[in-house]
Amino acid sequence: MTKYTKDPTAIAALSEEEFYVTQNAGTERPGTGKLLANKEVGIYVDIVSGEPLFVSSAKYESGCGWPSFDQEIEAGKIKNDRR
Repeated sequence: MTKYTKDPTAIAALSEEEFYVTQNAGTERPGTGKLLANKEVGIYVDIVSGEPLFVSSAKYESGCGWPSFDQEIEAGKIKNDRR
């Protein structure tokens, strides 16, 4: 099984907003994310580690302003760190 870790080079290349979202459990403003309207077939991966997260067929329009998925690639891998 592949072990995914944070890549310091990838972290250094993040925009301010990407850093806030990926490293500080932040969120983009609703309706502003570059992946919201993405309809391409493929796999969504973690921008920092490359870990596969979701397949595009699991994406749906929830009306909340953020990409929404109804199933992760590997059950139990996605967690919400917000307290």
